[in-house]
Amino acid sequence: KFEADAKGANPRLSLIDKSGTSRANMGFSSLPNKCSISIDKIYCAIPQSYSSFQEPKLPDEYLKRAAYSTDAIYEIDINQNTFKGIYSEAEPALDATRFTPFNSQLLFINRYDDKVYGLAL
Repeated sequence: KFEADAKGANPRLSLIDKSGTSRANMGFSSLPNKCSISIDKIYCAIPQSYSSFQEPKLPDEYLKRAAYSTDAIYEIDINQNTFKGIYSEAEPALDATRFTPFNSQLLFINRYDDKVYGLAL
């Protein structure tokens, strides 16, 4: 669940159950479509910076493509309670969305070019 104040500032991401009850504060800011949740792992693209000169009003400006992010991608192992980076390079710049784990890869769309990318897991 993504929340921000009325001005789109102070964004928060929480893990919720089917009834909408918060189960965990993720401790970082990202949008739900930049994460994938399975039984034992969570993959998230966490924005490191934005293309706009000022902090964008989330989620509106991001979803309207008025702002793009440059992301680092992390894997959260729920069983081991670990958090590790799996991509943090500057090039190519990734604005990752729609994660799909598939055959030992993490597939996603890079909003900069709308192409499908994959990272080996």
